[in-house]
Amino acid sequence: MKESFVLKWFDSINELLKSLDIEMTEEEFDKIEKFQKDSTAYKREPEKFMQKIELKEYFSKELSKAQRNIQITKAVKDGYTQSEIARFLGLSASGISRILKKKSKVKP
Repeated sequence: MKESFVLKWFDSINELLKSLDIEMTEEEFDKIEKFQKDSTAYKREPEKFMQKIELKEYFSKELSKAQRNIQITKAVKDGYTQSEIARFLGLSASGISRILKKKSKVKP
């Protein structure tokens, strides 16, 4: 739709929808905008969006905390969000954030 001749007259799809008096909530407009940004980012760097391994594969066996934290770092690098990992592991998103901060301070 980005190449549509109609959109050339508008700065964004949101502007077009508003001009057509299509009623949408701000949340719906935000979702459309996020989708557009994600689509553009995917076209530039598709490898960031490709999750080849399912989360259960990262954490499929009994791991020590240190091993788990390494797997958390790998999952983030492979494109999983901190929230997705936190939900999967039953941890808080802030806990995952702290783990990642500690890992980034550790020198190899």
